Amino acid sequence: MGASADEGVVGNLSELAGRGYTVLPGLLEPTVADSLRDELDQMLESHADLSAREGDGEFAGAATRRVYDPLARTRVLDYLVLHPQVNEVLDQALGKQRQLGMTIVSRIDDVQPAQMLHYDAGIYPLRGSGRAVEVNVI
Repeated sequence: MGASADEGVVGNLSELAGRGYTVLPGLLEPTVADSLRDELDQMLESHADLSAREGDGEFAGAATRRVYDPLARTRVLDYLVLHPQVNEVLDQALGKQRQLGMTIVSRIDDVQPAQMLHYDAGIYPLRGSGRAVEVNVI
């Protein structure tokens, strides 16, 4: 990793510590972004689970499309999962011993009411060190 990439990681970690999130601008070249969008749109149309499970409530969204396990369905996401800057930020934030857990691609329909700002970890509260244990990507 070069000096500018190292500086990017330092900036990402500073943002994570200060704001609780970070943005990796320019991570996707336009052609890669187009390929991702096309593949994920196709996946959402052909494999989506359209129904919220009973008990999920309005928050889950009855018109929200979800595809579970997208990494098993396409290789187009490998670029993001294997990207050196993404992995370095994750190494620093979570440690080198980590695993991909639940992966989901979702599309929230325009008719859905906006969700309140929330931490996904609030669904699975963990007691203890307060150390970061989860990273979400939007």
